[in-house]
Amino acid sequence: MKELENILRAFVNRYPRLGYYSGMSFAAGHILRYLTEEESFWAFCIFNRQILTLNYYPTFIGEQIIYHLFDDIFKQAIPDLYAYFVEQDIEHLVFTSSWFVSQFSWKLPVPVSEQILELLFLCGPKILFRGALAVLLLNKEKMMTLDLTGVFMVLLL
Repeated sequence: MKELENILRAFVNRYPRLGYYSGMSFAAGHILRYLTEEESFWAFCIFNRQILTLNYYPTFIGEQIIYHLFDDIFKQAIPDLYAYFVEQDIEHLVFTSSWFVSQFSWKLPVPVSEQILELLFLCGPKILFRGALAVLLLNKEKMMTLDLTGVFMVLLL
């Protein structure tokens, strides 16, 4: 546990403008399972600066870009669910932002979350969009019968 704390503190000291974010310990801990503490720190820096680079700027411009990109992808990939969300005044940013920032680590079982992180390393941030679409598709039929509160219960709990 001390090694993980050292990695997180070193990261925040190295990138004070980025600071700490939700899901950071899960990603760093996963890397630490396979590498030494120092190797994990550098791999974690690369992960954040090259793979998740748009997400973590203090102005949240990256989050705004990702929101608009995902909005277009969602509209094209699942048009009926997208239309239902618009009709029900459901903003996907409420749940997708937490998914993207935490790389799904808080919502999914640990083995699945670990696979998502590994895919992020291999394929880059497009995996976050694919994961979000998969969650939406898996719950589509159920969500299309629910109101705003019901959709949030399905997607946030």
